[in-house]
Amino acid sequence: MKITEILALILLLNPYVVFACDRPRFVDSVVAPLKASGVVVDEKHRQQPGQDTTCVYAATWRENHLDHEKLWSYIATYSKTEMKKIADLRYEIPNVTMYWDPTIQIDPTNFKIHPDKEAFGIRVSWGFMSGTFGVNDEQLDLIFPADGATLRSVLSLPINSEHYPRGCPGLDQCKGGERRPATCELCEEETARMQGIVIIGESTLMGYHDIIINLTNTTISSEISKHPEKKSQSTSRYRWDGEKYVTQ
Repeated sequence: MKITEILALILLLNPYVVFACDRPRFVDSVVAPLKASGVVVDEKHRQQPGQDTTCVYAATWRENHLDHEKLWSYIATYSKTEMKKIADLRYEIPNVTMYWDPTIQIDPTNFKIHPDKEAFGIRVSWGFMSGTFGVNDEQLDLIFPADGATLRSVLSLPINSEHYPRGCPGLDQCKGGERRPATCELCEEETARMQGIVIIGESTLMGYHDIIINLTNTTISSEISKHPEKKSQSTSRYRWDGEKYVTQ
């Protein structure tokens, strides 16, 4: 029995079976030249959250531009069965200043931001490490279809962050004494973490729902101070202004 006949039999017996999304070939026109030039491209693809017949492809990479680097992403939606492109978007990830090769994930959440529009989330992570400190950041971009075959990024949210010291010398040398090394300041730096949770709020302008992010900020004491862990909560609200989400 041919594989096509087997698949047809499976669908006949169970019409609700869901097959995984395959990597679409049309994305090679974007990422193949990058890979050929030695650029590291992180790629992911999966079923679009909340959709049975649509898949999402996401890629991210960094490029050198004069005296600094830029972080880019390419996002596309495509039909699961025909593997044809529905809509796409290539854009620069904002608010990035330093990083190593980024990674990308397609958020499994279906963001119902409008009765007629469902957004999906793209999470891009990057980091930086020196001899004295390290940084890990993650950003959530909300994407939804615009007019025609175009996707639009309507909100970029810092969703997770960590800043931590590195390279602390021996604690005995840093707790006092005349020959205290200058690097002892590393032992006094605290680790700061931020974690965010996205909530869909009430409907406002043009039927679009507010987007709320609840942030938990945690400060972990240094190796010398050993103060109790500190936590604080904050909330940010974003509202549709007719074209995108803006801070309230």
